[in-house]
Order: sequence, then C-alpha cells, then structure tokens
Amino acid sequence: MPSTKGSDGGRGHGEAIVRSTQSVPVRMRAAYWREAVSTVLPSLTVDYQTDAPPHARLESRPFADARVTRFIDDTAACHVTHTPPPGGHQAYLLVLQLAGSGCYRHAGRHVTLEPDDMALLDMSRRFDLTFPKGHHELVWVLPRETLAPLLAHPERLTARVSGRRGFGALLAGSMRTLAGEAGRLDAPSQRSLRLHLCNLAALTFTATLPVQQARRTTYRL
Repeated sequence: MPSTKGSDGGRGHGEAIVRSTQSVPVRMRAAYWREAVSTVLPSLTVDYQTDAPPHARLESRPFADARVTRFIDDTAACHVTHTPPPGGHQAYLLVLQLAGSGCYRHAGRHVTLEPDDMALLDMSRRFDLTFPKGHHELVWVLPRETLAPLLAHPERLTARVSGRRGFGALLAGSMRTLAGEAGRLDAPSQRSLRLHLCNLAALTFTATLPVQQARRTTYRL
C-alpha cells in the first residue's frame, strides 16, 4: 500500500499531500482511501454504502495556518462522520460542492449541497455527510481564532449559500483561485489572503442571518 507518511495531521501546516487509489490493488482501496482522508483530516471517518472499490483522489496543500484540499470520489455512495477530538477542534470547514450532491447534518440542521453551493461547518461539533453518488468538493480548513471573531451567531450559520450570485459568487471564486495559486504564493501573501478569505466567508454567511443579527458583525481589514 502506498505510504501516507509525511502528513501534517490536518493542522494546516506542512507539506503538500496527494493521494490516489488509481494504482492501489482493488482489495486494498477502501482501507487506503480511509487512511488517505484521515491523513488530511484525522477526525473524519469514511464508510462506503457499496461493495464497489473506491476510485478517488485528493490534493491538499497548506495555506498559511489554513489548509485547502480538493476531494474527488467517483464511488457510488458513502457516509462521512466527523467526531471532534477531546478538547474540541480549533477550526471551521468551508466547503464548496463542485460536483455531485451531499447531505450535511450539523448542529441539528440539514442542508443539501448541489454544485456551486457552500456550507460552513464548526469542527468543534459532530457532523455527518452523506453522498448518494460520486462527488467532488473543495474544502478549506480555516483557523477558529481568525474566523470565529468575525461571525455573528456562529451556531446559526449552518446554511446553504449559492456560489453563483452575490457575495457567494465572490467567495466561491476566491476559494477556487486561492486554491490554484497556493503553491506560488509566499508566506506573507498567504497570511494576508487567508484573512481576506475569512472576512469574505463571514460576510457571505452572515448575510443569511436576519438583519438585526447580521448588523452585530464586524470585519477586519
């Protein structure tokens, strides 16, 4: 089985990570892919709802004290569970659905993401994801210490936001562009742009709240 040594444990620092099941023997693919996902996000557990071997790939790269990962899984159906470690997890997941659909259950709420939809998930709380068929996501792990102070009522932010219009289009475009440029940006640029991304995420998701709640949010420039 190809090695997954060299992981940064999902903390957002360290080297680029690429994993693919393409060259893995069929009988070993499910175990390999579970280990590959846990290399980037150790709190995630993947369970397949079919006997078909996974055909999947991930590309992950640090971005200042954040991390961005592209997941591509062409397998028929799977269920993903996030279990916070003892002491909680000091990050949020910002998810952009690129292909397929997913049902996200988080903080007592359910949202279904279709292509170009986004969700913001608090990693200090348990959540479950169900993908009925092949799927493709761009996932940013953003540090809580940066993003949380920008959010109004973060416990109410589990919502689907479209990436096709308004602030959502700006956020989705930034997520894609920064992911593509991550390997070419120096450390000071990454830190500045990571803060820009957090500000834009907070603005976008706060816009889904009632006006009287959204007015209490402040942003860092």
